[in-house]
Amino acid sequence: MINPCGYECDSKCPHFQNTCEGCSIIEGKVFWAKYYNKTTCPIYQCAKDKGYKHCGYCSDLPCNIWFETRDPSITDESIIYKEIEKRIKQLKANM
Repeated sequence: MINPCGYECDSKCPHFQNTCEGCSIIEGKVFWAKYYNKTTCPIYQCAKDKGYKHCGYCSDLPCNIWFETRDPSITDESIIYKEIEKRIKQLKANM
């Protein structure tokens, strides 16, 4: 299952079926949103507000929300950019 941000919920995700059932199922109410003083993932909410199945349909991809909304434990910018590139490819492949 691909989420609005391009992450795939499957056996590779350590949180899937442990603390998370996937954004589409939990409507973006991910456990880590609290780190951003939110109840819903900002990326999920933006896609929903724009009526998109996922961000791959947005002409602003990747927008500032993508760079501002990330795992707070990842501080290496090169890892962040590589992850964003990977997610964009997955989104484009699922259009």
